[in-house]
Amino acid sequence: MEERAGRFAYSKQSLAAVHSLTSLAGIVRRELSKIKAPVLVIQSRQDQGLLPESGEEIIRLVQAERKRLVWFEHSGHLITIDRERERVLSVAGEFISEVEQKYHSKGGR
Repeated sequence: MEERAGRFAYSKQSLAAVHSLTSLAGIVRRELSKIKAPVLVIQSRQDQGLLPESGEEIIRLVQAERKRLVWFEHSGHLITIDRERERVLSVAGEFISEVEQKYHSKGGR
């Protein structure tokens, strides 16, 4: 992997890997409706590796009671190490705290 203008990119892509990823995406899409656990989707509008509607589709298909899509404006595909990484960590931490609080308020362990 190499860095280009602040973005990371693979210099080569294996066709077998692309085929495998495409197949896996189809399986995941079919299984999303089975997810009932809390779901947080974090996606950047600048991500050139995902379609913008991907996050919205996940939120629409999962059956979780608690689900949230959070958009970021200034990061790429590797959002957890890009310029908004601190906000990503903050949003994820807040979501986990909310889920944990709800769990404990229902008498969970």
